[in-house]
Amino acid sequence: MDEWTQVTYLSVDKKKIVNDDVTQYYTPPHEQRKERDRKPKRGKDSKHRKKRERHQFLNDQHDNDISVQSDTIPNTNKEKERMILSGQVNLVHMDVNKHKLQNKTYGYGVVTGHFCPVDWEPYRKDPSSFPMFRHVVNHSCNRRNTFEYDLKRIAELAADDPDVLVMDLKAFVFHESRCGSTLVANSLTAMDTKEHRVYSESKPLVMAMEVCGFEGMDCPPDTSTKLIQDVVRVMGLTGEPTEKGLFYKVQSIGARYMSVALEAFPETPWIFVYREPVQVMMSHLKLGIHYANCIYQLRDVTAQKIEFLNSLGRDLDSLSPVEKCACHLSLLCDAAVEAISRSNGVGIGVNYQSITNTLINTIFPDHFKLEMTEERKERIIEVSGHYSKGKSASRGKSFQGKEWKEDSERKEERASPAIKEASELFLSSSYAILNN
Repeated sequence: MDEWTQVTYLSVDKKKIVNDDVTQYYTPPHEQRKERDRKPKRGKDSKHRKKRERHQFLNDQHDNDISVQSDTIPNTNKEKERMILSGQVNLVHMDVNKHKLQNKTYGYGVVTGHFCPVDWEPYRKDPSSFPMFRHVVNHSCNRRNTFEYDLKRIAELAADDPDVLVMDLKAFVFHESRCGSTLVANSLTAMDTKEHRVYSESKPLVMAMEVCGFEGMDCPPDTSTKLIQDVVRVMGLTGEPTEKGLFYKVQSIGARYMSVALEAFPETPWIFVYREPVQVMMSHLKLGIHYANCIYQLRDVTAQKIEFLNSLGRDLDSLSPVEKCACHLSLLCDAAVEAISRSNGVGIGVNYQSITNTLINTIFPDHFKLEMTEERKERIIEVSGHYSKGKSASRGKSFQGKEWKEDSERKEERASPAIKEASELFLSSSYAILNN
């Protein structure tokens, strides 16, 4: 089994399972060894074995036919530095020595970046076909064109070289999940494919945000902010003078860690995208509770939330699966409410309702300070008519973007009493505050 495999991504501490990313992605070398040593599971019948063999065959074929040039790994550190600083390769993943980061000063040998030549062109042509950064990476990277380099060292080289082109960070997009945030990312790309680069849920940034815990308290002072600044600088390296604006749509769990990112970039505008509670819950639970990521992501519950449950005569163990989903979403929204209240207008909430018009008329021109021309408006309207999550993308293939249809009313009508009650209990108060 090679490094490109169907896996569940392990969090930085290698103890907790992060269930929102069950997908194909680049596996770091130390995980490759575990995969090689692990015995393959036997299927219950020959049909399952044939499916696995077919899947492996397709992966092998893709490695042979990959469109991005293979065998490009440089032989020396100087060559690696040149490729990174010139924007020929991009940071796609990181290995973090958490013990060193939490107990020593952040320096050389603590964070190792994984770099490969990312092919951005398919995403620029049709953002809805590659809605997440991992899809772009899967299309571009393989073991023959990916190499490692110390993150701190390359960040310092980038900061010290006046000839290096680094894009300006324009905005962060945080979100509740299942609320239209991918449309925001696609719109930012579509409105100007030459000037804008959008990282839609990239691993390096969210790893940098999470590794030191909430508020960065698990590491020495300023460690989180320095690491995040280095990640953003390195991911902003480009070889195209026309590419100037850098945007990040962060994974939904990033909302709970947004304080460290905002400390690193206090003047960068940001938004939190949210949606009517019942509609978000229905999106999460549409395939049943066994497939609802929101249920299994409930962890590190705040003292305030525990106190709220106790006031009702409840505790975490008494929550139903539907209530656990609502509780997890409420933690994201509560973090956003607190961050917005302290932001002095730098951060604002954006409701999913009529989101395309809101982006065109308010968020992009007034909050993100982006020029809004008629041509850009048309591009945003065009991309907003395509649904990015209709099918899961197989390795090397894009999503088949289909026409998007409004479903809010249908979700409200089909919601069960349990979903409505859980939404009211956990999410109604934060929704009302965000709306105001």
